[in-house]
Amino acid sequence: MVLRAILVTVGLSWAGALFGGVAGAGAQFVWMVLEGGELFWDPSFLIFGALMGVVAGAFLAPLTAWLLMRHVPLGLAFAGTLLGTVAGAGAGAVIASLGGAIWGGFAGYGISAAVLRFRVPRDGRALAPSTGVRGSLQG
Repeated sequence: MVLRAILVTVGLSWAGALFGGVAGAGAQFVWMVLEGGELFWDPSFLIFGALMGVVAGAFLAPLTAWLLMRHVPLGLAFAGTLLGTVAGAGAGAVIASLGGAIWGGFAGYGISAAVLRFRVPRDGRALAPSTGVRGSLQG
């Protein structure tokens, strides 16, 4: 039982590093587009964002998965927090450039994790969009 929990945590950390890298590079890309100019063509900025995302994702993914989103399906958890991170970073970049993008990314991650925590039903099944009835979306 303990070994299983350790293996799941390590797997969440690896997946968090992967998706965090994607989110970090995506957030950095949004910042680069908003800043424009020569920064847009410098790949070292994308690498910086990706590395920050790898480190943050490796730490935050297992933490939020175990503490906030235990009942959220993994695909939804990773996709939702990735999109939340990039959206938060974009909003932060508009407000306060690079520093705002970094803090906005963390805020977007936290907000999306909280939304998933409280919006996904505990039984793990999605709500059908048109009827509000619990069940699979396929029928």
